[in-house]
Amino acid sequence: MPDEKTTDLDPIGTEWPMKYGDAQRTGHVGVDSGSRPDELAWEWSGSSVMTRPVMADNRLFFSPRGSQAMALDAQTGEALWSKEDIFGLDAADGELVYGRKNIVGQFDSYLVAYDAKTGEVEWKQDAEHSGIATLYDGFLYYGSEGFWKRSADDGELMWSVEENDTPHPIAVNDRGVFGIVFDRIVHIDHEGEFVWEQSTDGRFGDYLTLVDDLVLVDMHEKRSGPTDTNLHAFDADSGERRWEYEIDDSYIITNPVVNDDRIFVMDRDGVVHAITLEGDRLWTVDADPNSEGWYGSAIPYGITATDSWLYVMGFDDSVHVLDPDSDSGLSEAKWDYVPFFPPFVVDDVAFIVNGSDSASVTAVTLT
Repeated sequence: MPDEKTTDLDPIGTEWPMKYGDAQRTGHVGVDSGSRPDELAWEWSGSSVMTRPVMADNRLFFSPRGSQAMALDAQTGEALWSKEDIFGLDAADGELVYGRKNIVGQFDSYLVAYDAKTGEVEWKQDAEHSGIATLYDGFLYYGSEGFWKRSADDGELMWSVEENDTPHPIAVNDRGVFGIVFDRIVHIDHEGEFVWEQSTDGRFGDYLTLVDDLVLVDMHEKRSGPTDTNLHAFDADSGERRWEYEIDDSYIITNPVVNDDRIFVMDRDGVVHAITLEGDRLWTVDADPNSEGWYGSAIPYGITATDSWLYVMGFDDSVHVLDPDSDSGLSEAKWDYVPFFPPFVVDDVAFIVNGSDSASVTAVTLT
């Protein structure tokens, strides 16, 4: 990786407004990109970064240790604003989401919205036991012992649907909101009306992605019978199970990422799986070639995708760049860098949170 600044960036026009890129949690941004680090544009050094950065309007937002939220100029790395000790709160419990003109995060038992340009607090709402908020069509959807929908502009409550537990995670598309409530998947439409639910003998895991007419979820465990840690696909309109993909004596540790008509996940053995929308295996690639082993759930492993490449946070303190369209998962490059979150790539620039002691955010051009 380059270690000295050698280039300046043009304004960043592409957005990555939430943790997994969009409300469907696909982990994909529709741009062409490079595969190899080229030049260092800037580096920000400060306290540990506690949330995956999100980006919109040429600004990078994240929650560093000791602050609720911070904004950097995505083009230069210059600090624009930082909010500390607002309402006596600490760093974000979940992730930040860009809400058209503000940045919203969950802090303790509150949702707080900051003006994206100035950092001034726009609104604050009680949201006890809240999960990560998701933005769709100008509205925030989140779980807090039920499903909630608020205006992102002013926090006004549109509706809520009570549940006996907090839905987490949730994803949203034009059909409505989908959420995992322990052993059930629940679908609510945009007006707050119940559509369907699907139960399981056990409980679903931590991952959920919407693609076409499918709801993709991982299974964590079963109450009886053989252990099920596979990837399951349900029909988004009816809730019926469409297919099940076996993970071969392992389990999924990354949210399913979608690139065109393919699904990608990584299991706890460091193997990346490429799967068709019909649930068939295309290929597998080992992202743990040195048998370093899984460091546990405290490390937020993941995959991000552009139209050109998959960027995989491997077990060997490297980013593996894979060709998503190949027949074998051809490995294009490997970055010898220590990321703490999977990098996201926009406009041929990779934004990387450093996992080493410097705890920095780095912008690197790709070729």
